Amino acid sequence: MDGDLRIGAWLVRPSLNTVSRNGTTHHLEPKMMEVLVCLAQQAGEPVSKEKLLRSIWSDTFVSDDVLVRSISELRRIFEDDPKNSRFIQTIPVTGVGATHSVGNLRVSLREMARQMEHYYSVGQFDRPVQVAIAYAQLGDKDKVLNWLERAYTDHDEDLMYAFQEAELDFVRSEPRFRALEQKLGLPQ
Repeated sequence: MDGDLRIGAWLVRPSLNTVSRNGTTHHLEPKMMEVLVCLAQQAGEPVSKEKLLRSIWSDTFVSDDVLVRSISELRRIFEDDPKNSRFIQTIPVTGVGATHSVGNLRVSLREMARQMEHYYSVGQFDRPVQVAIAYAQLGDKDKVLNWLERAYTDHDEDLMYAFQEAELDFVRSEPRFRALEQKLGLPQ
């Protein structure tokens, strides 16, 4: 996966091995970032532990413990409760030798966007740009434009930076996006 990505309100920068939100940055071990990127590449699809181990630790003999530790640490950083997961879900699979799969980022991202909408509506979240970026990750053009317009109305300080985000490339040609650029005095 090339470039940065968003997972909910989090900015993930694989090239720097960092995950950031609201001014707080967490540095990840390179292999842990590879786990996160592998899951993000398969967003919405389960990824077996065998695939993760083969993909990330192909040159080393390791036990499942290294993967369990990585998933546990990612959950800690994302404040993701395994019993009520928003980002990384463990899915039990029956068969020979009890295995499990992890991942379900797209479904969790949609849920996270809905939660941000809810918290915004009750005054507990004041970052409409973050909601727009979450919906951009999901490819929901109308929701992205609605939340960018709301960010403009609310004077969200992140709005100017949002226009530089690659996630918004798919809405740049939309008249509503162009109108926002014009209101902000940005070159078109």
